[in-house]
Amino acid sequence: PRALAQTLLTSKQLLLSWYLLFFQIPRLPEWLLTRNKAQLGSRWLRKLGLEDRTATKYARAFANDRALMTGALNWYRALLLDAPYGWAAKPVIPATLYVWGTADSTVSAKAACLTAKGVVGAYTFHRLEEATHWIPEQHPQELAELILQHVRTHK
Repeated sequence: PRALAQTLLTSKQLLLSWYLLFFQIPRLPEWLLTRNKAQLGSRWLRKLGLEDRTATKYARAFANDRALMTGALNWYRALLLDAPYGWAAKPVIPATLYVWGTADSTVSAKAACLTAKGVVGAYTFHRLEEATHWIPEQHPQELAELILQHVRTHK
């Protein structure tokens, strides 16, 4: 979170993170993203790189359970408002694996690379070419292999 915060004013990260500010508005994001059978939410998820079928599935789940939608949005709300997880985040001590996709439309390369400065323990950065923000959904096998390798290395 600190790397993301540091890059907001020094790269294109602010443009990529516009939704963080939008999500701070009470109730409006929930209403917009769940109306019209979640078409807007589905369209937004597709613009972020998620495949049509998965985007529709996720948007419908959120539209059918407003508490689920609010819970997800509250994570973003806390990111900006809760200092320990944002601007004043403490350094990460455990061995850390950061997997970033070069086609991620929400986290800039600069923010991804600066993350290393927030980790004092062993740190591994793995760049997945052409991967979007949705690495677990789109590259599950490769991600699982990277995690297993990381866990084996840092027992």
